[in-house]
Amino acid sequence: MIILPPVEQYKSEYNIINAQVFNSQGGGIFQEQFLTIIAPDHLLDSILIDNTYLSPSIFVPVHNSGFSYANISTTDGQHQIIASSPIAVLVYGYGEAVSYAYIGGMSINNLLENNYIFNSNICSNSATITYHESYNSGIKSYEIIEQYNCNITDIEQKT
Repeated sequence: MIILPPVEQYKSEYNIINAQVFNSQGGGIFQEQFLTIIAPDHLLDSILIDNTYLSPSIFVPVHNSGFSYANISTTDGQHQIIASSPIAVLVYGYGEAVSYAYIGGMSINNLLENNYIFNSNICSNSATITYHESYNSGIKSYEIIEQYNCNITDIEQKT
């Protein structure tokens, strides 16, 4: 199981390592090494792994999302992935009784682009609540932990 970075944190260039651990006889513990690339559909013909373009035909569309993914068998060691725009890279390997997985990296962009300001009337005492949405999902979620005849009204959106 691996957590995917949000689209807003994808990168255009990754330098990753498919790890290998050796047993006491000198054999590799991880028999299979992989990368998964997740990319917007319009980028599929511009992705390089170790200076070789990937074929767009290896990508599988993610239904009605505008994105596709490819699971790519690879070798132990370092790999460079470059795209003309941001993509996601997952790195993983399997052995007989062990495995590993990690995200190939991500940007650390400030995602606090939208500020929603609410006017709250809590038991006749006014308070201002600011809600920060990390990206423009179109979904608003409010949670009231304790409610005593409270009203919350969305009064303004600042971008």
